[in-house]
Amino acid sequence: METRIREDVRGQIAEVEERLDNRIDRLDNRISGVQTQVSLITHHLIEEQYECTQEELDRCNSLGTQGIILTTRTPAFRTQVEARQAQCLLSGARNHPDDLTRLDGELTGPGIEAAHIVPLGRPDLWSEAMVSAVRASRSERVLRNAPYVDNNCVENGVMLRADLHKMFDRFFWSVHPTTRVVVVFVPIPEMMEYHGMKVDRKPRGFPPAKIWQWHWEQCVIRCLARCGGRKPRR
Repeated sequence: METRIREDVRGQIAEVEERLDNRIDRLDNRISGVQTQVSLITHHLIEEQYECTQEELDRCNSLGTQGIILTTRTPAFRTQVEARQAQCLLSGARNHPDDLTRLDGELTGPGIEAAHIVPLGRPDLWSEAMVSAVRASRSERVLRNAPYVDNNCVENGVMLRADLHKMFDRFFWSVHPTTRVVVVFVPIPEMMEYHGMKVDRKPRGFPPAKIWQWHWEQCVIRCLARCGGRKPRR
């Protein structure tokens, strides 16, 4: 009797082990499939998506470089972006005490800056798809009054606190183009409180998804390059 019980237990253990082995094999296959997909996505982003390096941004901020006609920074850009949302997109700070005299037309203080999403120094990156997205987001009246759309348009800007602006330009963080969720790619302690927050897209003239997509992809490319132990492609 005891021998039979032991044989039954051994049989049950063997059956459980076989089931576990099968599940482990299936899990290994799924992991292998996911790793393959990640490799393909990484390859596509790095090989197919052009990476705008910081050196290029700096170099292109001088006239005549690479035959690029630069878009001139204008006070109207800050005025329009500030009028749409007179506070930092992430922190909500206005940086201007109510009891201080404001400059003519000023809605926020000097610590809040108007940031370009697609860099002002790279108008060659301002694509027809971005122009089309801006036009689609505008009313007919606005299009009649402002038919020309370049990378100085209000839809290519957001108000940011100065430190957040610098980290945005360095691609430390971005906003997902469809969910509008903030993702911090470089875990700077000062940034982590904003990770996962959802930005308000209600104000008219808010940047459309196509513009956010460019900045988002630049962040993803750098993140994948860091994870893969390779330098970003120049």
